Amino acid sequence: MRATLIFLTVLLSFTSRAQQAPANWKVLTKDNYSIQYPVSWDLDQTGYQGTTFVVRSVLTSTQDLFPENVNLIIHDLRGTTIYLDKLVKQSESTFQTSLSNFKISESKRLKDTAGEYHKIIFTGEQGTTKLKFVQLLRIKGIKAYVLTFAAEQAQFDNYKEIGEKILNSFKIK
Repeated sequence: MRATLIFLTVLLSFTSRAQQAPANWKVLTKDNYSIQYPVSWDLDQTGYQGTTFVVRSVLTSTQDLFPENVNLIIHDLRGTTIYLDKLVKQSESTFQTSLSNFKISESKRLKDTAGEYHKIIFTGEQGTTKLKFVQLLRIKGIKAYVLTFAAEQAQFDNYKEIGEKILNSFKIK
C-alpha cells in the first residue's frame, strides 16, 4: 500500500511538471486550447488578420523588420464538408496565391496522442521579405485548428527550436 502511494505521488509530480510552462514562459489558456510561449514574446489577441492569437518575437535591431511569430486560426466547420485533406489543399492554395516563389519542402500526415494532423513546411516571399513557415493543421469536432510558425528565411534556424517548442506546446481540450 505504501509503495503504491509513493508511486502515485511521484507520477502526479511528473504529470504536474509536464503541464507547467518552462521557466521564462507564459501559458495562454482558453476554453478549447492552451499554448506556451516565451515571456519575451508579445501576445496579440485582437483578431489581427482573422487570427485567434499571434505571439511575436521582439525585433532584434533596426534592420530586423519581421517579428518571428506563431499564430492560430480556428475555423468553424459547421455546415461544411471539410476534412483534413481538403483543409490542407485550401491552406496550400491560400499561400500559393498570397506568396511569390511559393515552394513546399515537406507535407505529411502525422499522428500523436491527440490524433491525426498534417504538417506543412514551405517558403515564399511577401514583397521583398523571404519567409519560411511550419504549419500544423488539425480537425477536432466541428473546428479546424491552423497553427503556423513564420520566420524570415535567414533567421529560421535561429528560431526553429523555439518555434517548434511553441508549436509542440499547443493542446486542444
